[in-house]
Amino acid sequence: MRIALPPSIDPAAFRERDPAATLVDLRGETMGTSWCVRFAARSGIDVATLDRAIVARLAGLVAEMSHWASQSLLSRFNRAAAGTWFALPPISRSA
Repeated sequence: MRIALPPSIDPAAFRERDPAATLVDLRGETMGTSWCVRFAARSGIDVATLDRAIVARLAGLVAEMSHWASQSLLSRFNRAAAGTWFALPPISRSA
C-alpha cells in the first residue's frame, strides 16, 4: 500500500476544520490496481460527483498513457510507422 501525505501541514488548515464533517472513503480499480481516497466531507459536498470526477480523471490517464490498452494515445503512437507524423491532442491543463 502506498500513502501520499504532504511533507508538512499548515496549522491554519485546522482552523477551518468542520467537526460535523463526515469521513468518506472512495475506492475503485484502475490500471491493474486499486485506489482509495479518504477525506472529511463538509456538509453539502456531492460525494457521488467527486467519485465520478476521480474515475474520469483516471480513465483519462489510461486513455492517454496506457501501454496495454490498445486504443490509448500511447499505444496508437507506438504503432505509427517510423518517420510519420502523429497528431497529438492539445496539452490538458486540468490536473
